[in-house]
Amino acid sequence: MQPGTARARPVLTSLPLQVFIYFGGWWDVLFWLISIVVFIYKGSTLPYPNGRFAAEFVFLWLWLLVEPVRLFLGSKGNKTEQPGPLLFSLLLALPVVAFLVYYMRFQTFV
Repeated sequence: MQPGTARARPVLTSLPLQVFIYFGGWWDVLFWLISIVVFIYKGSTLPYPNGRFAAEFVFLWLWLLVEPVRLFLGSKGNKTEQPGPLLFSLLLALPVVAFLVYYMRFQTFV
């Protein structure tokens, strides 16, 4: 190696992960907007039990708070090649998965 030249370091970032994070953000926007419209329709036309509509609506807002943070940390960890943000992003994926499973299987009117 010649003096003054930097040693090449392998690139650890993942292009497929970054593509999934990017399009996942757009999917999240679309999913959330459709969900809000559907909830407004269901809340005005269907007979929800006491407290169930409010709980499901709050879950949707909680999902909106967690998901952008998860995507940001995943993107940051991927671009900077740091495991901390990626691990925290994976940790935040647990409540997101729980919300999505709830909306697919356990909500009052699917």
